[in-house]
Amino acid sequence: MIGEEHMKKILHMMIGVATPTLLAAAPVPADRWVSAYGNAPIGYEPAIRDALGAPLKDQTVRQIVRVAASGTKLRVRLTNELGSTALRIGAASIVELDRAGLPVAGTRHALLFSGAPGAVIPAGAPMLTDALSMVAKPGVDYGVSVYFPETSTPPAHAQMADVAPGDQTARGVYTGQVRKRVPAIVARIDLVSPEASRTLVAFGDLDHRRRGVDARRVYELARSARAAAGCPARRQVLVGRQRGDQRQSPAA
Repeated sequence: MIGEEHMKKILHMMIGVATPTLLAAAPVPADRWVSAYGNAPIGYEPAIRDALGAPLKDQTVRQIVRVAASGTKLRVRLTNELGSTALRIGAASIVELDRAGLPVAGTRHALLFSGAPGAVIPAGAPMLTDALSMVAKPGVDYGVSVYFPETSTPPAHAQMADVAPGDQTARGVYTGQVRKRVPAIVARIDLVSPEASRTLVAFGDLDHRRRGVDARRVYELARSARAAAGCPARRQVLVGRQRGDQRQSPAA
């Protein structure tokens, strides 16, 4: 016959086995966003604005950007920070480009805004797209397509880009496109990246036809010096006067 104290021990063991152990959930680390491409918006004088030609209307613009880091998530910052009126975006997408500048099959992704395909960027403000899960590769060019359904001349970084009629953000290869200088509203590409954020900056002239300090040569010399010292940069930025822009390239 089992004693009372022994029975209590058995019951206690049974309850302990039957009751699940509650473990405190480990905190989920926040995404670490780093800038992998960027340029600054530019306020246009009337003469510069008019030199860009007719405003954009019912057209898609593909801006080519080169990211300077690897990442598993991506978001795009569009700028209307110098705009005096709201800017309507009908749709947007991103696609990887090969060395010939052609879209890589199967790499196009729609960019969303709070789950919607389009958005209105208020005057004087930027806007981030939703985070997109995709593998971004350093040193690779990406084409960011933005559809402008309404008449638009946003004060942004003027850049050569492909311009196609209608909404072609869902297409890899445009039809009926022309290459021209237009306001490029992609101001930054952010990535969730595990890479260190050391940065090497080289100032100079990106156009070899101009006289002045060659930024590419300065960049190569500085990169070689850092590598020789055992301290290679993870990101490099070329800042040139030709277009008032910056180009970013990964370390070799």
